Amino acid sequence: MEQSKQSFTSSAVATVLGAEDTPSPCRIVGVSWSGMRIAMKRPSPRDAQLYVQWADGFFVGNNCCMAAKGEEFFLRLQLVACSYAPLPRMMGFLVTRPKQAAINCGAELVRALQMFACSVLGARLRPMSASASSRAGL
Repeated sequence: MEQSKQSFTSSAVATVLGAEDTPSPCRIVGVSWSGMRIAMKRPSPRDAQLYVQWADGFFVGNNCCMAAKGEEFFLRLQLVACSYAPLPRMMGFLVTRPKQAAINCGAELVRALQMFACSVLGARLRPMSASASSRAGL
């Protein structure tokens, strides 16, 4: 399945949840509807949960992959929770294709993000048949 990705470089801070309370500077390298890539000076344990905060939003994700390049460590974070207000295209996916989003992200998270997307975009949720809803876990 092809994912919609947003590419940008943005300053942020990342905190490893449950291990330390000290935020570390990082750069947001890329964002998709299911994850985020960041670059930071310190490594992070695989499967650690990170909280990334920038000027107008936050992202919580599990570190599923890390690679060192020069003096930086590039981490791929899998979405747990977020506030994607500046990314309406991704929210549109949640509103227009809830079944696919639920299969990939989990039904509870998708429902919460759909409600957030609808409030930001002023959109309505696309209805699903009862059988599609039960298969998607909604």
